[in-house]
Amino acid sequence: MNTAECRNDITKRFSALRVKVTLKENAPYAIGKLFETWCAESSRKDIYVKILRSQRNGVDETFFSRALRWSDIKHENVLNLWGIALVKSSLGLVSPRLKNGNILSYLENNPLHDRLKSITEISAGLSYLHSLNPPLVHGNIKSGNVIVSDDLRCCLADLSITTEVARNAKTSMVIYGSVRWLAPEVIHATKPPDVNNTPRDIFSYALTIVEIMTGQNPFSELTYEPAVAVAIARGKRPPRPTHPKEGWCPDYVWDLVERCWQQDPIKRPKAREVHQYLKGLLEVGGEGDIPVLGSDSDVSEAGLNLWNHALPTERAAEPGRRRLMGKDEGISRKYLPHEVYSRLFDLAKRETEASHFDEHLPGSSESISLLVYPEEDIQAGIVQGIIQGHRYRERLYEVLHRAPTMNAAEVYQAVLKDEEGVAELVETVLTSKHDMADVLMLREGDMECFMNALQDILDNSESKLINRLREKIRCLLATLCKKATGLPQAMFIDGVAPPQRNICGGAFGDVFRSVYEGKYVALKRLRFFRGSEQGKVCKKFCKEARLWKRLNHKYVLPLLGIDADTFPRQPCMVSPWMFNGTINEFLKRKEKGSVDLLRLIHEVIQGIEFLHSQGVVHGDIKGANILIDDKFHPRLTDFGLTVFQDVEHNTTDFGGTLRWMAPELFFGEKANHRTFASDIYAFGCVCVELYTGKPPFAEEASHDLHVLTKVCGGERPRRPSDMPDKLWALVVKCWNHRSELRPSSEEVSREVEQVTSC
Repeated sequence: MNTAECRNDITKRFSALRVKVTLKENAPYAIGKLFETWCAESSRKDIYVKILRSQRNGVDETFFSRALRWSDIKHENVLNLWGIALVKSSLGLVSPRLKNGNILSYLENNPLHDRLKSITEISAGLSYLHSLNPPLVHGNIKSGNVIVSDDLRCCLADLSITTEVARNAKTSMVIYGSVRWLAPEVIHATKPPDVNNTPRDIFSYALTIVEIMTGQNPFSELTYEPAVAVAIARGKRPPRPTHPKEGWCPDYVWDLVERCWQQDPIKRPKAREVHQYLKGLLEVGGEGDIPVLGSDSDVSEAGLNLWNHALPTERAAEPGRRRLMGKDEGISRKYLPHEVYSRLFDLAKRETEASHFDEHLPGSSESISLLVYPEEDIQAGIVQGIIQGHRYRERLYEVLHRAPTMNAAEVYQAVLKDEEGVAELVETVLTSKHDMADVLMLREGDMECFMNALQDILDNSESKLINRLREKIRCLLATLCKKATGLPQAMFIDGVAPPQRNICGGAFGDVFRSVYEGKYVALKRLRFFRGSEQGKVCKKFCKEARLWKRLNHKYVLPLLGIDADTFPRQPCMVSPWMFNGTINEFLKRKEKGSVDLLRLIHEVIQGIEFLHSQGVVHGDIKGANILIDDKFHPRLTDFGLTVFQDVEHNTTDFGGTLRWMAPELFFGEKANHRTFASDIYAFGCVCVELYTGKPPFAEEASHDLHVLTKVCGGERPRRPSDMPDKLWALVVKCWNHRSELRPSSEEVSREVEQVTSC
C-alpha cells in the first residue's frame, strides 16, 4: 500500500473527524519544521489547516490519536479542533481562523489589554488539561500556541500534536517541544519524558508569561536553539525586565514566574494552584491582600518521576575519527576544530547526511558548507586549537538549529563531553609557560573567544575534571578579563562577597546585592553577549566605568570600583546599596506633603549641573534613575546612555525612555543625539513625575506611541495641581520645542533655588 493509500485508510477509521476544505492560496501561510499552515475555507467559514509534512513511519497513527483526543476536549480556554483533512496527500488539523491571532501579536496591536487576565485564562486551560484522567500534557506551551478568540479569551492550541508526532517519527533526532520553552529535566533526560508528567508545562508557562511581559521570545539574545538548550539545562533564565511592555511586571507575578521555572520540577506549583492564585489576584485587581500560592504534595511525585529520567549517562569513548577537511602537517590532530568538539560534530554531520533534510526549509542546503573549514585557516598550537574549536562550535550549533528536529538532551550530553575534552586542553595550557605566554599575547577577537571557552567550561558543573580545575580556570579568566578591559589596575577591587539573587536587569546589565568591606553594595553586571555585539557592549561598559569613576559629587552615586572576581567573564561595577530605592519608590512610602519636593528637585538639578560641568550628558534622566541615600538625598545613577559632549563621543544608540525624551530625539538631524538640552527637557518631565507620582502623560496617553505623536505635535504633560506657579513656568521653559532656547542646567539650578527660597 503506497503512502496516499495508507493515509486514506487511516482517515476512514476516523471519519467522524473528517472535514472538507478548500485552500484559499497557492502557498502556505506559514512553514514550520514539521507542519505547514494553510488558509482555507470550510462551509463558508475561514479556517486554518495545519498540514503534517512528515512521511515517517509511525507518525500517522500518533497524529490521529492525538487529534481524536483533542477533539473531545471542550473548555473555554482550549481552542476547538474542528476535525482533520486530507490536503495535497498530507494530513491536516482544522481549526477556526481567528482574526486576533496569537496573544503576542494581539498585545502588540492592543497594548492596553489586561495581561493579568490573559495569563489567568492560559492557566485555566492548562489546569483543565492537567485535571484530565490521565493528565494531558500540552508539551509546547508558548505564546504562539495561545490564540485570542473573537470574544478576547486566551485559548491553548496545538495540544501535544507537534510533540507527539516528533516523538514517534523514526528519526535520529527528536524534539519534545519548542527548545526555548523546554524544561531543564527534558534536556537532561536520557530517555523520552513521561507523557503524564505535568511540571514541564509549568516551566514553559513561566517563559510564556515573560514573553507577554517583554514581547520577545525567551533568550532572544541567543540565536541558535542548541545554545538555548545548554543555557536552560545549566539553570540560566531570562532576567526580570526593567522596561516591560506597558510597564507590566508586578512583583506578585514575577514571584510566580520564579516559582514556576525552578530547576527542580518537584518544587514547581501545580497548574490548579497557579490558576487559583491568579484568580485571586484578578478578584483583588492586583492590589490589597495578595493571595498565597499553595503547594501540593502530589506534585512532588510527578516531578520526581520526571527528574529521574534526567540522570546523565556516560558515553563510551569512540574509535578513531575521520577528518572532514585539512591536513595534519604541523598541526596536532586533536587540536583540529571538529576533533575538539567531536561529539557535537558527529550530531551535526549526521543531520547533514540524513535523508529527511527538507529542501524547502530556508537555508537547509547550506548546512554541509558550515561543517567545512578551509585548510589555510587552521593555525597550529593548543591555544589556537581551543579558539578555533570554540568558533567552530557556533557553526555546529547553526547546523543543528537548521535541522527539522533536534534532540536537545542528546545535544546537551555531547556538549558536556566535548567541554571536558576542552578542559583537558586548558589543563595543559595552565602547566605550560609557553602556552600561557601565548594566551596573554592574544588580540581582541581571539582573547574574547578564548575567554568564552573558559566561561563555558566553568558553567559545566557535571565534570569531575572541571570541578578539580575550577579555581585555576577562574583565576585565569579573571586575569584575562582585567587585561581585556584595558582599565587601570587601581579600578579593580577584591573581597566582594558572593551576591544574593538577581534584583533586576536592564538591556545590557543585571543588578545584584552583595557585601563589600562590611557594607551592602550593588553589583551592576555586564550581561553576557555572544557574537558581534560582545565587543561593542564590553567597550560601552569600560567607557561607562571610566566615566563614572571620575564623577565625584554629593548628588551622584559613587563608583567604588570594578569587581572582576565574582563573575570572571562578566565584570561588575560596584556602588553603595541604596536601601531607600528610587525616588519614586521613596515618595510612594511617604505621606503626601511629608517630603520637601522642592528640595529634592533642587538637589537633582545640582547633580545634573555637575554632570554638565564635566562635559557629560546623562541621556536617561527619569525617576527610576534617581536613587535616595540613607540621608534622604537624591543620587543620579545609570549612566548607560551617557556621552561626552564633543563630536568624537556622540552616541547613536536608541535607548532611554520615550516619555522623558525630547522631541528632537525622534526625528531629523538630531535623532538619537542626546545633548545637554535633552537632559533639561527630561528634567522638566521628572518635576511632573515627582508631583504626580506617575510617568509623564500617564493620564493623556496610555501607549508610548501616543506620547511620541503628542510630543512631536507640541503637546506636553499637564500641570500638576499642586505645583507652584514659578516652578511650572520653569518646567515650561525646559520643554521648549526648540532645544537651543531651553535654559542651561546652571540657569535652571539658579531658578529652582529661587523657587525654594520663596
